[in-house]
Amino acid sequence: MMASFAKVLPILPFFIALVSAQVPLQLDPPHPNDGTPLNFPSQSVVPQGDEISPLYRLNGTIIPSNYELELLVLLDNDPAYGAQFTAPGKVRIDITPTIATGLITLHSYLPVINESSIQVTKPDQPDLVIEVTQTSNETEGVVQFYSISLNTILNPGQLYQLYIEFVAPISTNILNGLYLSTYVDPVSGETKRLAATQMESIHARKLFPCFDEPELKATIDLSIIRKFNYSSLANANLLSSTADQTRPGFIIDKYNKTVPMSTYLFAMVVSDFTFAEADPPTFGGKPVRAYAPPYLIARGGGNYSAQVSAELLQFFDDYFQFPYPLEKMDSAAVPQFGAGAMENYGLNLYSEGLLMYYDGETLESNRNSITSVLSHELGHQNFGNLVSLNWWTQIWLNEGFATYVANLGVDAVRPEFRARESTIGQLQNSMVADAQPNSHPLQNNVHPTAPDAHVGAITYDKGASINRMTEKFLTEVTFQKGLQYYLQDMKYQGAHSDDLFRNLDIAAAEDNRLPVGLTVKSILDTWTLQRGHPLVYVSATGPNSIQITQMRYVHTDDPSDTLWYLPVTVVSQDVPTLPNHVPQLWINSSTTSATFTDVDTSKWIMINQDATGYYRVIYTLSLETLIREQLNANASVITPLSRSQLLDDYFVMAFRNGIAIQTALDLTTYLAQEDHFTVWDVIFRHLQKTHNLLSASDSYQAWRAYLLPRLEQALLKVGIPDSPDHIGIAAIYRAKLLDWACSMQLPQCYNFAQQLFTEWAANPAINPVNINAQAVLHCAIVASGPRTAYDFTFSRYLEVPQGSPVKPRLLNGLGCSQDTVTLQDLIEKAMNTSSSLVRSDAVTAIQRVAMNKLGKPLVFTLLETRLAEVIATLGEGSLNPVERIVSTLVASLTSQADFNRLATFIVDNGEILLPINDSLQASVATMRANMEWMEEYGNSIVNWLEMQP
Repeated sequence: MMASFAKVLPILPFFIALVSAQVPLQLDPPHPNDGTPLNFPSQSVVPQGDEISPLYRLNGTIIPSNYELELLVLLDNDPAYGAQFTAPGKVRIDITPTIATGLITLHSYLPVINESSIQVTKPDQPDLVIEVTQTSNETEGVVQFYSISLNTILNPGQLYQLYIEFVAPISTNILNGLYLSTYVDPVSGETKRLAATQMESIHARKLFPCFDEPELKATIDLSIIRKFNYSSLANANLLSSTADQTRPGFIIDKYNKTVPMSTYLFAMVVSDFTFAEADPPTFGGKPVRAYAPPYLIARGGGNYSAQVSAELLQFFDDYFQFPYPLEKMDSAAVPQFGAGAMENYGLNLYSEGLLMYYDGETLESNRNSITSVLSHELGHQNFGNLVSLNWWTQIWLNEGFATYVANLGVDAVRPEFRARESTIGQLQNSMVADAQPNSHPLQNNVHPTAPDAHVGAITYDKGASINRMTEKFLTEVTFQKGLQYYLQDMKYQGAHSDDLFRNLDIAAAEDNRLPVGLTVKSILDTWTLQRGHPLVYVSATGPNSIQITQMRYVHTDDPSDTLWYLPVTVVSQDVPTLPNHVPQLWINSSTTSATFTDVDTSKWIMINQDATGYYRVIYTLSLETLIREQLNANASVITPLSRSQLLDDYFVMAFRNGIAIQTALDLTTYLAQEDHFTVWDVIFRHLQKTHNLLSASDSYQAWRAYLLPRLEQALLKVGIPDSPDHIGIAAIYRAKLLDWACSMQLPQCYNFAQQLFTEWAANPAINPVNINAQAVLHCAIVASGPRTAYDFTFSRYLEVPQGSPVKPRLLNGLGCSQDTVTLQDLIEKAMNTSSSLVRSDAVTAIQRVAMNKLGKPLVFTLLETRLAEVIATLGEGSLNPVERIVSTLVASLTSQADFNRLATFIVDNGEILLPINDSLQASVATMRANMEWMEEYGNSIVNWLEMQP
């Protein structure tokens, strides 16, 4: 599953539009969690017996094997058949007891169960109906159990059938279970209804009574009864559609039997969607389709996703040597879909922006996101669907592997995104999350009411990074073989981490990949059963030896003193690259340090080439100096991913006061040579705040003088003018470089922007600015040009239709002017209800001015002198615009004078602003934090900058 959180790109003083337009892939947001440690019993073994224990899990006495499910979906007002927005249904479940029992307990969170309908029968004795003596439904607290007591003991190992009729809601306010979604047809203006599902993790029980735990897999025979003006989709292929003889105007869609699957993977859609289909030969003739509202498919929105999905499915079949077992693969764009994307077997559901791609309109960064999410969800068809987790403590087996194999898939089918190199961003992101107080082990305890509460950066990115590390120390060939064994061994079952480790150990032993006595399980237990990661120090202990010492990086209060099995590779000036990443040294989990010999410590030495190991590395001054000298002499000798991680480690430690910030900055002096996107991503991420705060301060020129020449060289290598080579990661990288360089007023950027403006002004109907750089260059056109550039951009803004992605880029560009009179004009347009500025854009326009260093005093004055007008005109009596504007205004302010001005504004208008006092105090705290940051780091950075040649 991919939910809706994303890494935040640098928020720059001029070119914020680029940031809002380019949100790169990150696997899924953490669910709400207060960080409180959870202590629940281990879920590795499910006890057998009639008593339900633990109280939030079934006890394994009844095993389902098939659901025969019928659902009547009432999206319209058809009172003869039931209430609107309900789904009356019936289910017949094949069940087998594991012990002699007179009690059947399953899950249900349904408002209506027809108790008189409940029957328990034996298929081989059709006349025998076992009497139900009592039912009970527990829907409060941490369980949703429905228990059925019988007057007869069921025999273990024999097949029975349980039949229940019920009514499920089609939720109109919660986006899980079966729920209502809508969209407006842009042609007719009509609101269209549809029903869609989201069952992970415990929501299938809201649609039908079931054994709603991931390990309890069963096949499903589904029939959907829907009105003639809709169509339906489900996990399996449609078998038949026939008229409902008892309900005129309704159609019965009967689907093929699914493979055994977990209930959280059940999916269906009832809608008027149409589809785009991949070329049939791409995936061996199996249909691969992308569904969406008809107007989106008519625009070509589904073509890319359908074709890429087919290519990915074929790649995964070949790579894992396990054929996709269903007859088809559908994807559907649901207008309201809170999960972002969901890997349901045979029917993946997505939010619109993660499935629809429009040639010539969609940014390359968004195409990268779409491709990555498709690969993630299709990777789940093996890791999560074919082999599922046995309980939610093992969710990393789903998400960590889907994230890992997504990179393999993207690299195979769209290599221009260089996904295998980009994985270092997942490593860096996860180590930040792993250092937080609320970090948790990959194998984690779960809360009974929120079994997926720990689904976040640890589960996704750390899980993927540990898989990448394992691939490297085993080699990809052996790791691939072990995963093939795992899928074959555990197909259609629920897995525990030990099942994975067992199969990897078989492959490792066959290929002789580990030292004697060392196993994959013993290694990976240290990485999956405890939180955090190592910090490794490297020091010279003699002319030919180094000492490598591991310690806990944060979480030093953990009760265990266990460290990690540490795979170590060593490169040096004499051996700058290695043929593979097989460790030259293992450090035992009970050992803090080890010595590596046969190196010359008078020359540069680095460990953990390409950051394949999940740990940070800091070198003693003498070794760090040698590395820095090599970077300045010829940085290309050290591999790009090693350079990226070196800078990430040092800046993380510097901003945590582990080392001096000057030490990290010293490692950036070589950047005029740097041409790799993963290295510049680290620079942009760690120096974003430095850029924001120094750009609004008197120290800006020193900052600009240092960084801009280095940015210039990187940008010139990529190319400022458009090029056919600017696709995939090259287009994304160029846009980021342009964003930073143009924000620092690089003359070549401004010249290019004015060339584009001249060309555009000569033919306004054709925008010559490449869409991937529009956010930057629209801003540069206004920033570098005369008033006519601003007026022209505003005219283009008016011409672009509402809803076009170009419109906000043009609006943001208007706030980039370097003339205060022009900026005041934009403020007045926003404040004038009769102006041609779209009213819904008015607050955004003022926020855009507030991001501009020259505009900040103008916005301050607006709030101080025209507060009542701001509230009345922009908020129609609401204080929300004031909240938004103040929050934006203070984001990069650091001076005491500005702090005093903000405080005075709040005090002078205290009664009026009282309803938003909490928000304003948060803005005060932001500004105070900025000032403290300048005191702690900013002054040292400025002093360092002033010492540079």
